[in-house]
Amino acid sequence: MRVSPVKQLAEQKHVPVSTVPKEGLEAFTLPPSICESKSPLLITASFGHRIPTSMLSHFPSTSLAINLHPSMLPDLRGAAPLQWAIARQYTQTGITVQQLHPTHFDRGGILKQVIVNIPTSCTYPALVEELAPRGAELLVDVVARLPECHARLIPQDSTHATRAPKLAPRFSQIRWDAWNAAMIDARMRAFGYTQPLTTTLIPATSQFSPAPCIIHEGHVLLETPSEAKSLEKPGQGVYVSHGGFLAFKTISGMYGITRIQTRGKPARLSQDWWRGFRDRADDQGRIQFA
Repeated sequence: MRVSPVKQLAEQKHVPVSTVPKEGLEAFTLPPSICESKSPLLITASFGHRIPTSMLSHFPSTSLAINLHPSMLPDLRGAAPLQWAIARQYTQTGITVQQLHPTHFDRGGILKQVIVNIPTSCTYPALVEELAPRGAELLVDVVARLPECHARLIPQDSTHATRAPKLAPRFSQIRWDAWNAAMIDARMRAFGYTQPLTTTLIPATSQFSPAPCIIHEGHVLLETPSEAKSLEKPGQGVYVSHGGFLAFKTISGMYGITRIQTRGKPARLSQDWWRGFRDRADDQGRIQFA
């Protein structure tokens, strides 16, 4: 099990560490040092659990219980804001320090925000590296100037809220009838680090059964290869021998796949995968994903 870097640092600095029991926060008792303090401060970041009202009541001001959230709230409320910012092809996102809301996630008053540009072709791990130091700086600044930030508190306008739900397999299933090449690429960069995109190979003949596939590496094709001129509908693809990749037609644009896996088998470079599955193609060398 991965150990929290915060816990590791606290133990190195001999700061007392409390562990939440398996039963959850409702079964957790705050240490006496917090309960007896006149100005305790609660900070959460990427915690994933709602803080019970019984616990929040120990903090005399709502601005003494705060959360660091990687989006420009109320945009991208939820568990995966960075992933969805990339998946939706945002060019900017942000970081927010908000009050902890007593009953809902990501609806607290805004203490301070900063806008952050998302680099072109950025992946989720790269964006985390980009935002981590900026978030730390913002949090330290807010804590240092908490009374001032509290005085300038901005309530969230829920009419402008958008959701960033927890990742699930259904979000990684390629919708060839609805996604263009840029959308597929964005989801690959957003989700591929933990949930690669999936699709199903539909053989040209009934001799073979449909085969679930996992896409591990790919990119938008700036030009349509000559081999792909015969493609007629989204999800249809061909092998491009001079490039060693599979080229697929989308509703707009071409997408190239360079590393692919048939479920239950090892991931392979597209040229190696093609050798084993070219017999699923039609008489024009076209394969179909759905």
